[in-house]
Amino acid sequence: MKIENEKFIATAEFSKYLTSNGWVISIKKDGLFAIWESCEHPDYEILQPLNSKSSDFNCRVIDLVDVLSKTKNKSISDINSEINEISDDVIRIRVIHNDVDNGSIPFNDGVELFVKAKELLVSAARSVFKVQKGFYSGKSPEIVTNYFDSLKLSQTEIGSYILKVASPIYQQDEDQSDHCEVPFGRVVSSRIIHSVLKLEKAVESFKETNNHIHFEQAIGDGVGAALCSAIVGLSGQRRNRTVEISIQPSPYASDENLKSRVVTVPSNDIPIIEHARDYYLDNYSAMNYELSGKVTKLDRDKDVDHDNGVVTITETISLSKSKAKSKTRKVKVILNDKMYDEAIKAHEKSEVMRFIGTLIVSGRKVTLSNIQEVTVNSKIL
Repeated sequence: MKIENEKFIATAEFSKYLTSNGWVISIKKDGLFAIWESCEHPDYEILQPLNSKSSDFNCRVIDLVDVLSKTKNKSISDINSEINEISDDVIRIRVIHNDVDNGSIPFNDGVELFVKAKELLVSAARSVFKVQKGFYSGKSPEIVTNYFDSLKLSQTEIGSYILKVASPIYQQDEDQSDHCEVPFGRVVSSRIIHSVLKLEKAVESFKETNNHIHFEQAIGDGVGAALCSAIVGLSGQRRNRTVEISIQPSPYASDENLKSRVVTVPSNDIPIIEHARDYYLDNYSAMNYELSGKVTKLDRDKDVDHDNGVVTITETISLSKSKAKSKTRKVKVILNDKMYDEAIKAHEKSEVMRFIGTLIVSGRKVTLSNIQEVTVNSKIL
């Protein structure tokens, strides 16, 4: 057996492994090497290479493993296996339902599980650099490409159905370290948990208020169409499985990462997450939507109905709880003849109108129809 992630040898976490085995640093040159000594083994020293790009890195790793083999009285293969067990963080994606209780999964759902697991990781990794509402496209940053090249699929596990991804721990090259005070793989793992927790919080708030502002406010936390699509896909073709995502850090992770972290998305939240996905893609509808603003345009629309008219309302949408950030959009409101006449009067007086109806968003086209209530200056018509 060989070491699967040699770059792990250059990390602070491998240093903790050496410390736990009784070794102490005697000499250290940052970015180059560290020399370790042990009172129990005075005839030996370990040279830990700290630059995985150096030309002799592989040779230094071989020498280091050889010393550990002799001082621990274990075979080279056993030492390599021991290092492999601690050199990865483990991401587990578990789907829960009685149709997967025996550890098997329908073939099509199984294929989708792998595809959507990758989408989940792509969403998290790309959002570290740039958050956005829609799907990610174009070339990924080099550090993201390298991250996916390093990932490994491990043996699936029994327990409903569990997909297991090993994320190797290693320090980034110097030109990639501006975003990574900790290994990038761990940044991505943390981002997954953080973003899904924020999505769940937005879902709960939406249940209470039916207000899309909660989805809008979550964008800065890496929540968008890509994340929602991944979660929805993981729930299966019937959208009936609960999705559980957990992170198991390496045993020698830094203190703040020592505890495993778990987030669960109940199956009954999936329809709302589907709606959130469509919201982020500007392709959704909302019943009982409350719209308010001033009339900026009047238009008798003969194509809609001879007795109907269309007014344009400029709506201001708050993007934060403090309302410090906002955006505007133009909404076309379809009104009957009586309501349209009132809109003419409100337009002439520059009064604020309030409507309750069905909002339909399709790309840049936003309309409000099936008007249930109209208010002008707090007076119901």
